[in-house]
Amino acid sequence: MYRFHSLTFGLVILLAFTGCSSSPRNANSTVFQPTETQTDTFEATKTQVSKTQTVQTKTVPYTPTQTQTVQTKTVPFKPTLTQVNQAQQQLHAQVTEQEVRISLPADILFDFDKADIRPDAADALRQTLTVIRYYEPSPIRVEGHTDSKGSEKYNQDLSERRARSVKQWLVSQGNVLASRITTQGFGESRPRAQNTKPDGSDDPVGRQLNRRVEVVVQK
Repeated sequence: MYRFHSLTFGLVILLAFTGCSSSPRNANSTVFQPTETQTDTFEATKTQVSKTQTVQTKTVPYTPTQTQTVQTKTVPFKPTLTQVNQAQQQLHAQVTEQEVRISLPADILFDFDKADIRPDAADALRQTLTVIRYYEPSPIRVEGHTDSKGSEKYNQDLSERRARSVKQWLVSQGNVLASRITTQGFGESRPRAQNTKPDGSDDPVGRQLNRRVEVVVQK
């Protein structure tokens, strides 16, 4: 009987020892660590991804090409001899060896008693500009004239203002250098025709000829 109990006790101890050896690993068990080769591969891959992302997000500022810049430049206009001759004929210009004198009727350039250029005066002024550009950089003189209606002082002031208005148009619209142009007003002192008829009555045709701005271009 004693022998049976001893065998039983031994069997229990054996089973307990066998169960402990097959239990899961404890906290001191070895955790998986990548090998040195695996670590190097991982780091290299991470570096390549970082460089690729940096290149893709880089912003390149826009810079116009040389061709685009050249296309935006203003090309100066140089009329031919044929073009300037046509302009002088249309303007009935007086041409000498020294100068070209262009007479622009004030009734075309301005409203009555005004010094502001009328919109429909642009065609005559463009023809004048053709002559001016052909003889560039010769000096230009703009003269204002009036008829005899009104006081001499008023007419003098009006002629000066009208001459300045023509100069301003040539500079702002025609890109003519302001330093090339001088202005002068003569009021009613230099009429081209009589303001009155021989019987003393008013002569509207003569007065119209006297109301003018003359542009003198030196050759």
